Amino acid sequence: MGLSADDAGNLYAAVGNGTVTINNNGDLRNMAEGASKLTPSGSELKVTSYFIPYNYPTLDSFDVDFGSLGSLLIPDSKYFFTGCKDGSLYLLDKDDMGGYNSNSNQVHQRLSLNNPDAKEHCQAAFFKGLSNEFVYVWSENDNLKAILFDRSTGMLTDNSIFTSSVAGPTGHTGAMLSVSSNGSIAGSGILWAVFPSNCNAEDNICPGILYAFNADDISHELWNSNTDPDTWNFAKFSAPTIANGHVYVATFSGYVNVYGIK
Repeated sequence: MGLSADDAGNLYAAVGNGTVTINNNGDLRNMAEGASKLTPSGSELKVTSYFIPYNYPTLDSFDVDFGSLGSLLIPDSKYFFTGCKDGSLYLLDKDDMGGYNSNSNQVHQRLSLNNPDAKEHCQAAFFKGLSNEFVYVWSENDNLKAILFDRSTGMLTDNSIFTSSVAGPTGHTGAMLSVSSNGSIAGSGILWAVFPSNCNAEDNICPGILYAFNADDISHELWNSNTDPDTWNFAKFSAPTIANGHVYVATFSGYVNVYGIK
């Protein structure tokens, strides 16, 4: 997944496989299995905050790496959202991520999808409606989920997780998500999701499908591309892009799909 960036030019990354060299000498050159805040300093980038799970050797050994969910900054807040292939979801303070502690994770919040088959090869999205704010996750072998974000407490409400009944992706690639809306007009928020259709995109070129949901109520499916007779191949790690009333979807078919009102 791509990096996230804030208005001050800081970059935020979630990294899976690689080398970790955390020690008492402040060696922060190798930051695998964790999240990092990178701050411009002259011609360099400095690690100014980071988090590495206490059990990172186990995560690495069993291929349940941190960072598979990519990077998401919650707008107008100090929070950074990511996840791990063990089914964990992490909400980190982007300025004080928690560092490394060999005994426990010193993080703002940790949740779980409670599904051992949901490996979070997916991309999260965020939407602020008139009354609620949501973080969306759609892992493989799981259903689309909308998690309420409480801005007053800065916490995700794990007792308010909404789930769609639509059958989701399988194999080793989840959904790539994006959100569009007509400003703050009530009911205009749309959650877009693209994923491989009944196929393991880890090892195969797979047909793709694009869904649209009401961003305020993901139980309400608005449309899906199965209504179009044309088939196309799913492109991994490529979220839908929405601009000027159109939705652009990259493919492995040698072209870009453009959806809009005909």
